[in-house]
Amino acid sequence: FGLRIMQRLQQDHYFMRINLSFEHPPNFALDGTQLKAIVLQALLGLHGQVGAAIPVDILKCLVTTETTATAILRVPHRELVKVWSALTLLGSCGKTTCVFAVEKVSASLLSLAADSRKFIFRSD
Repeated sequence: FGLRIMQRLQQDHYFMRINLSFEHPPNFALDGTQLKAIVLQALLGLHGQVGAAIPVDILKCLVTTETTATAILRVPHRELVKVWSALTLLGSCGKTTCVFAVEKVSASLLSLAADSRKFIFRSD
């Protein structure tokens, strides 16, 4: 009998779908660059310079209204908890109250596009 060793492949990055909402329209244009600055502000505020050095990439940013934006972030797998906690605990940006909501986290970018709980199975 041969012994088979199976190991799980470790992912280099995780992907996060996040939603940013402001209580009132901010006094700046909400776009991908500004969203990146807000994410860095959150990391710096909670984790200091070590947090600000975490490489977070914004793969897609969609501004839905003047007070909300949805984005997909790419985060190193070892830093996922730090980024998630910094985003969750951010309460304001400048003088405007805001909140981040992490909608979904996945090791695969493709799985952010589909939700298996909403699949419709057909029996033909």
